[in-house]
Amino acid sequence: MNRISLSLSTILIPILAIVPAYAFLATDIHDCTGKNGENYQQACIRLLEVDSLPPKILSRANMGLGDYYYWQKNYGKALPYYHKAIILNPANKWAYISKGRSQAALGYYKKAIKTYNLGIEYSHIDNAQIYYNRGYSRSMTHDYKNAIDDYSLYLVTRPKDVLALHHRGYALHQTGALEEALQDYNDALTLAPGDGAIYLKRGDLFASFKQYEKALSDYDLSIQHQPNNAVAYYRRGTILRYTGKIDSSLRDCTKASSLDSYLLSAYTCIAKGKFMQLFQ
Repeated sequence: MNRISLSLSTILIPILAIVPAYAFLATDIHDCTGKNGENYQQACIRLLEVDSLPPKILSRANMGLGDYYYWQKNYGKALPYYHKAIILNPANKWAYISKGRSQAALGYYKKAIKTYNLGIEYSHIDNAQIYYNRGYSRSMTHDYKNAIDDYSLYLVTRPKDVLALHHRGYALHQTGALEEALQDYNDALTLAPGDGAIYLKRGDLFASFKQYEKALSDYDLSIQHQPNNAVAYYRRGTILRYTGKIDSSLRDCTKASSLDSYLLSAYTCIAKGKFMQLFQ
């Protein structure tokens, strides 16, 4: 149960329980706002049928139903409930966060950014999570400069968040701030030394420096921790070709294509390797 749900349940349920008109709703409020039990969806639906409930409770009921559909990955069905939750309680930052992440999950990144902007405008209590989510959506629209600003705002209060360091590092890399990107990747790997995705990104960074041995070492570690990551095999295969290890390059790129038949760059890597073999 999150902190908002807990406070609402703690304060309102005892009050409503002694008001005859609402006493029968106390259990539904508890189950819906706390997402308790298998039938919390039905509890939320029953609450929405009572128009006279306080707007904050109705907002939470809409949030509950939105979350129910979100976790089923039915993002389109979740969105109207989050939208109604915002209308009922414009200060509910989690409604903006939930609506924005649903829009992002559907690929509507620009709409998600607008939702997060409204969340920051109307909610003035610890907006760090909104900054993080907006940073991600900005990165997905290639607005890396503003994404960096958002991740930095988030990291002020959560300096050891591995994903934020990872994502800011990637955004920094895309803007050409290579030393700063390397520092973020290093910090993230200090906190999560088994994260294959970060080794992959740091390997890409070393490759952009043309530090191929360091890149290969990171790709090795990425594959060690994520042995089915086709991109890691493709990246390593590419660098192996650059360093003249054609046979090893072909093995890696062939492995990449077997893991992900839609990774077209792996087939290009294979073709280039076979062409180079002709001149060995």
